[in-house]
Amino acid sequence: MKNNVSKLISTIFLTLFLLIFSPAAGVFAIDRPVISISTPVDNQVVDVPSVNIQGYVTDAESLEIDNVKIAFSPNGYFSYKKTLVTGTNSIYVKAGNSAGMSAYSLKVIYDPAAVSPTIVVTSHQDGETVNTSPISLVCTINDIDSLSYTINDGAPVPVAGPYTSPITIPNIMLGSGNNTIILTAIKGTRVVSQPIHIKYFSGGPEITNISPQNGDKINSQTIDFTGVVSNVNQLEVLVNGVSAGYATITNGNFLKQAVSLKPGDNTIEFIPNNAPQDKQIVNIRYEASPIIVITSPKNNDIVTRDSVTISGQVLNTESGGLTINNEDVSFNNNGTFSKTVYLDKIMNDIQIKAVNGSLVNTTDLRIYFSGIPRIDIDYPVSGDTVNTADVVFKGSIFPTDDQIIGFTIEGAAGPIDNRSTISGSTFLSLPVTLEDGKSTDVVFTLTTAAIAAPTGVLPARTVTRTITVNSNVGPVITVASPEDGATVYSNTVTVHGRLQRADVNSLKVDGISTKVASDGTFSQTVTLPKGKKAIKIEAKLVGAKDITTTKTITVYYDAIATESAVVRTLMTDGSEVKAFNEMIKVKLSKGSVGLNTTSVLAVVDQDDCENLPAQSALIGPVISVGWNGDRPINTYRITLKYDEVVRDNQAHKVSVFHYDPGAEKWTVLGGIVDSRAKTVAVETNRTGYFTPAIYFKTFDDLPKHWGQKDIEYLVARGAIPLNTTHQFQPDVYITRAEFVMFLVKALGIQRYRPSVASYDDVEYNSDYYEYIETALRAGLVSGISHDKFAPGQHLTREEAAVILARAGNMKTLKDPDIIKLLSKFSDEKNISTWARNQLAAAVKGKVLNGLADNTFRPQGKTTRAEAAAMIVRLSEHLN
Repeated sequence: MKNNVSKLISTIFLTLFLLIFSPAAGVFAIDRPVISISTPVDNQVVDVPSVNIQGYVTDAESLEIDNVKIAFSPNGYFSYKKTLVTGTNSIYVKAGNSAGMSAYSLKVIYDPAAVSPTIVVTSHQDGETVNTSPISLVCTINDIDSLSYTINDGAPVPVAGPYTSPITIPNIMLGSGNNTIILTAIKGTRVVSQPIHIKYFSGGPEITNISPQNGDKINSQTIDFTGVVSNVNQLEVLVNGVSAGYATITNGNFLKQAVSLKPGDNTIEFIPNNAPQDKQIVNIRYEASPIIVITSPKNNDIVTRDSVTISGQVLNTESGGLTINNEDVSFNNNGTFSKTVYLDKIMNDIQIKAVNGSLVNTTDLRIYFSGIPRIDIDYPVSGDTVNTADVVFKGSIFPTDDQIIGFTIEGAAGPIDNRSTISGSTFLSLPVTLEDGKSTDVVFTLTTAAIAAPTGVLPARTVTRTITVNSNVGPVITVASPEDGATVYSNTVTVHGRLQRADVNSLKVDGISTKVASDGTFSQTVTLPKGKKAIKIEAKLVGAKDITTTKTITVYYDAIATESAVVRTLMTDGSEVKAFNEMIKVKLSKGSVGLNTTSVLAVVDQDDCENLPAQSALIGPVISVGWNGDRPINTYRITLKYDEVVRDNQAHKVSVFHYDPGAEKWTVLGGIVDSRAKTVAVETNRTGYFTPAIYFKTFDDLPKHWGQKDIEYLVARGAIPLNTTHQFQPDVYITRAEFVMFLVKALGIQRYRPSVASYDDVEYNSDYYEYIETALRAGLVSGISHDKFAPGQHLTREEAAVILARAGNMKTLKDPDIIKLLSKFSDEKNISTWARNQLAAAVKGKVLNGLADNTFRPQGKTTRAEAAAMIVRLSEHLN
């Protein structure tokens, strides 16, 4: 019997020695999968709504594309049709095996209007088998600047032009077996890749259906290989570069028995004697069972410290495959490791687990703690003064298990059993009575039971701890919120709490007398300055000896524009409120408010605002503007700061957008832009959500037109109806109604819609009705007669000048000045008498000017682009 045991022990140690010192590579390493994408290429532009993602993986057990599981062939090839959205599509490819995950990401841009090059192979079919090499590919092509190809991940080979269809690509050298050829055509910045798979079989030896397959994992050191051969007389088998002899071939099938593998990765080569170049290679992984050897401590050891260091060695364990109590443990190249584990009980179970692929081995240790128990008290600590006669103690104990047979806390009323208050390692005691107004020694006693362990007896242990606590039976103030040291994003904070043992009329919060409810709760709102604010709370107990309790909490007010931030401000006539580091300013006009008007400004979640106008982007926070008490009776000015990233050459596209959360509707308000200060301002009497935005809507007929910038400025002001078609028609003459509508919108004039029309030819339901009525009452326009406005009549240049001069409140000029200004026009005599004064004022204000031939053409018609330029110059004049 002894001899058998000795032989078994010798065998185990010999096995360990060979595994530890074997020089074979790959014992501890497992390769992650490798992902290769054939098509599409990264950042490829396509003009179709879907794309085929093609490629291959090696050493993979699973494959996903955008979280969709994808099947792949035994040789790793895969193809997946991905539906695209317009614009940039981010595609994520992920492959996994027991060693971990590998990822590959690429972007594909779907542009339906893109014109992409095309290339189609006509001489060979995808997956075709050929028996000659090299081969030529004949392709039909269209719209190509350059053409190249790669074969089997090799370097790109350029194809010489001219690129006329059809084109022949000659002398493509194939390798034995499967070949992947990727044709790449480029047109400008657009790239199209077309893969084709060709199998080259020379007619000589062929080896197929090898089992086990490439990438298989086994747990047996010796295996048999089988397969199918043709045109092969002898088949030599090499294992990791060393010959393992010849396979037996019978009726086209081969068998190679008892092939010995090393632990880890193995390369097996099958070489036909008559054509060594046609050999086949498979990679097989031999996963040996993990081995765990613990050198210290021993199972059932008894220790007196609250930690133990576990040392040992693992074999056949993958990197990252060792855990102790589910925590990762690193180990050296030879498998040695050391890990300190903290104990929390008298009897501690520790599990060591080693993993190698799908094979798992575990070893369990039980360690006994026989040291002195410990009591830690977090609150109150010795020497503290508490404002109560009964105190609850908070702390922790060690060890923490059912072997604790006693835990008592003794105050003025005697010992109290507190075993039921223990939860894990912490406790929250039952109330402990203190002597009123005096110091009380509080005694904590913890006792553990005696335990019989396999390696010895653990005696019962008792530890005692005494602390002194002072009792102050005056008022008790408890603050529920905010927490001391909290940061808030509102200029007010409400202090919630409870008052006990005090005169309820004595409570003050930040110097404000505060009401106390019948249950002792209280609530008081405090206004905060920017930065740090110490809020003092005090109360008094009136009696034989008055006792005052004071509690101070510190709150920090951060004025940044973050979601849910709120600023409330009591307003006065003509006052201005600034909020969120001046991201918004609201300025009242005189005579706007009553006795109690409070502005309420709040930063809202942009996701709450739906259906943002197309071709626009927010360039600042969305801020709610509302009022408590009396609402201002006059319009007020809102100024919003926009992002620094907006350049000066884009400032003309900046606007104020308004969102009505009730109607879920956006309105473009326009506004005055200050590109230096990065602000945009608007006059309004609306409430709701306001935000700065860049409105980059344009029209197909504007690029390179001289009026593009002015027209885009009016779009951002909300002056041009958003239902305008893709053509603005800048050189078409503008009507009188259109000009008035553009002008009223651009200047932000408060609109007026009377129930009865002022002109017979302006219909009540027309798009321009309220704009003509508004301009009439603002003194900007007049009709062609007392009852006709002629809304569809083209606007003359002198009519435009008069309207602009009135809108700009331009001063009346003296006759000499009028003559001097108008004399520079060769057709001055054609200017109507009624228009001369205001036309001269408009010229002086640089709102409009003459033409290049020194004429003014006062009766000439005004184009839509010219009207836009005039209104923009007027806006600059008013600014």
